[in-house]
Amino acid sequence: MNMPMKNKSLLNSILAGAGAVSLLIYVLACATSFSPDDRQVLYPSFDPQSGGTAVACYDRQTGRSEIVFAANTADSATNRQPVLLRAEWLPDGKHVLTADAVNDDGLELLVLPRDVNEPVRRFSLPKADGAAESLEFPFAIVGSQLFLNGNGHNPARLDLVTGELTPGEKATNEMFVLPAPDGKSLVALRDLKDDRGTEFGTFDPQTMEFKSLGRTGTNTADGTLPLFNPVDGRVMTICKTGEQLQLQVTKNGKTEFARALEHRGGKLEIGPFLAIARDGQTLLAAYCAELAATTNAEYGLLEIPLHSEPLRFTRLLTAGRNGDSDLILAQPSLSHDGKTWAVATAFLYLQNESLAPEDCALFLVDLSTPNRPVTKVPIHVPAERKRLVK
Repeated sequence: MNMPMKNKSLLNSILAGAGAVSLLIYVLACATSFSPDDRQVLYPSFDPQSGGTAVACYDRQTGRSEIVFAANTADSATNRQPVLLRAEWLPDGKHVLTADAVNDDGLELLVLPRDVNEPVRRFSLPKADGAAESLEFPFAIVGSQLFLNGNGHNPARLDLVTGELTPGEKATNEMFVLPAPDGKSLVALRDLKDDRGTEFGTFDPQTMEFKSLGRTGTNTADGTLPLFNPVDGRVMTICKTGEQLQLQVTKNGKTEFARALEHRGGKLEIGPFLAIARDGQTLLAAYCAELAATTNAEYGLLEIPLHSEPLRFTRLLTAGRNGDSDLILAQPSLSHDGKTWAVATAFLYLQNESLAPEDCALFLVDLSTPNRPVTKVPIHVPAERKRLVK
């Protein structure tokens, strides 16, 4: 399934140079999602019966997982992996939203009730311009309103109760809406094209208006996205000068804090999606570090203190590198109480053939304990292993 590339989407523009053009269409089903009470975690998995893409739910109290949704294609001629799928909890904690891109120009959404006696709600958008792009980022939701990012237009608004759709205006420099770090408001990014950086600001869910509050520099590292926190006005960006990565924290256009980012083992790569700890003093990200004098790399959680304390690396697995910007295939999330960081490696396993079956798992890192214990929930791998991009 090919995504139309007439206009580069914001994520495509920001991740250019990170192997993202070929991998963009496979970013979409890689995210984890905590329920509002943090008891359950949605994560990408595989249907044990067909081997196709699926969404599983892990109950942290019982230690059990179940498949809650499976998306399988009936195209026997190509037998493609149906990976254009995303799932997240709705804010009420009683429903799960799944979205599936159909033929690049259609979008199917399901609202699945969880432990409530309600019907499944289905919304079909047969001509959703930029359907695939709408799944690149985490869902932006306020109440029952879902904001769908797209290609060539500003976000559309869909009411998940009534089905009312408010289209977004056409735009050359379209904005993309994201949930803010506080989980209550919305922020937006706008690529300024021609290497002029990325504009950031707030997004009003009622008026659907973007309020620009500044722009990032032009030295943002390939494969990363800025994190804007409207509560304190800080913008956190992973920058790169030559081969040196650096974290820059700015406010009102002025640098408040900066530090070099290095791994003693070798070359360091940081994933696209950043999270800020609840106390605002530590930045969290997925990382990959090539190990000197070997062909292997370690993958895990990087904690970046916003002060002089050393970086903290929690290794989750070691595998070879295949040069395909692996980290966009494993989108992490932070629990609402800030005590657990989660990432799943289902699609990293498909793309990077050096991962062993035991490396295909949901990993939960306990941030509340000094030694950072890890809970590993195995993912049943499909019988036939297919690379996402050849």
